[in-house]
Amino acid sequence: KNICRRRGRGLSTPPLQPLTTTMGGGNAQKSAMARQKNAEKAAKEGQGGGGAAGMKARSADSSVHAAAIAERSALQAQREERERLKKEKEAAAERKAKKLAASDGKGALGGDDAAAAKKKKAAAAAAALAAAGGAPAPKKKKEPKAAAAAAADEAAPAPAGEVEEVAEPEVDADGKPVRVFHEVDIPERPPLSEEELAAVRASIEERERISAAYEAGEAATRAAAAEAEAVEKARAVVASKGAGWKVSPADFERILSAARSSAAGKAEAAEAATAAMLDELLAAAGGSLLVRALVPDTKVLRERAIRAGAAAMAAAAAAGKAEATLAALESVLDAPPSDAAVAERVATGVLSSVSRLAGSLQAASLLRFLGRARALFGGESAAVGMEAALAVSALLRPAICSGVLAEDAEPLSLLRESLAAVKAASSAAEARAAAGGVGAAVGSLGAAAIG
Repeated sequence: KNICRRRGRGLSTPPLQPLTTTMGGGNAQKSAMARQKNAEKAAKEGQGGGGAAGMKARSADSSVHAAAIAERSALQAQREERERLKKEKEAAAERKAKKLAASDGKGALGGDDAAAAKKKKAAAAAAALAAAGGAPAPKKKKEPKAAAAAAADEAAPAPAGEVEEVAEPEVDADGKPVRVFHEVDIPERPPLSEEELAAVRASIEERERISAAYEAGEAATRAAAAEAEAVEKARAVVASKGAGWKVSPADFERILSAARSSAAGKAEAAEAATAAMLDELLAAAGGSLLVRALVPDTKVLRERAIRAGAAAMAAAAAAGKAEATLAALESVLDAPPSDAAVAERVATGVLSSVSRLAGSLQAASLLRFLGRARALFGGESAAVGMEAALAVSALLRPAICSGVLAEDAEPLSLLRESLAAVKAASSAAEARAAAGGVGAAVGSLGAAAIG
């Protein structure tokens, strides 16, 4: 497309000098230069040129060439028509300028006497200066008429409606502007060697490791902040309700200390708190702090009580007190609280602690607990039955691996009896009991035992 600039529409007085000049580079000369550039461009286009456009032109078929030639011919015809109109306007402006010049000459005839007097006065002054031995002042050099006309042609606005023509951008065969790129030879980089590839992989792995460590650190920081906030809230709750729960603020601090020992390494104070709670459990299981902390329906206190119980079970296994600890926990299961909700919270917490004794019990203790747990599978509380099945699975699997129990003995018998009970179940309780037995047996023997 042509990039044009429209002059103002107001009328203006054309220059008094003729418009046909040879100096100054007026509109006519610009048009001639534009026509010459366009002709050179058309000649290059006829040869195909270089770059993507030239390759396309050389490889195009005859129809594409014919369309391109027709389009160039149409463009050339448009340019010639614009040039013809422009020359007509210039000729009209020149005629008008001559008329104005003739009218100005007629109006100036009355001033010839004054002009002659002025010339005589100037000649007398020059003669007097010469007689005095001086030299007349140099005359001011007049600007050539051609240069003045060219300057006036440049400064004068174009007649109304005239469009100044500028050089057209280069276009391809489809009429789209051609983007010119400078070709630069970029040397190809040789492929990486095995050592360089190994270094790149190592760098990537190192960045991933650093990123993972950073994410882990951020997650630990957020978890620690959330833990501290939860502990402070629990301290406030225990301080207000501890008497009714039979858990004092000092008891809560003991539970926190023991819970930290199982998660962050045993410090001296944590070991002392864990040992004290274990001795209390062995002496009076029902009234021990580990059991009392399971009574309130408070998530923060319960979670930390279960962590402290896990630390106490680990201490019992290390001290060779696993058998006695299991007996103490079984006594708590044999005497549940009268409130069903409290009994469920206590039983699930105790069964969670029992599973921590895995790998430290003898066959007799395992079989005794298995019989007790099977009675819980079909109990009124589904949560207790599920936790009992998990505890049995956790205890039997390491016992089978270590040879304390034979795989084809009690565990396999439990699976077969439970599968038969599933088929014969006629109530919800019987179905829950059979499902709990199947889950416990599959958890200890593996899923392949069913096939």
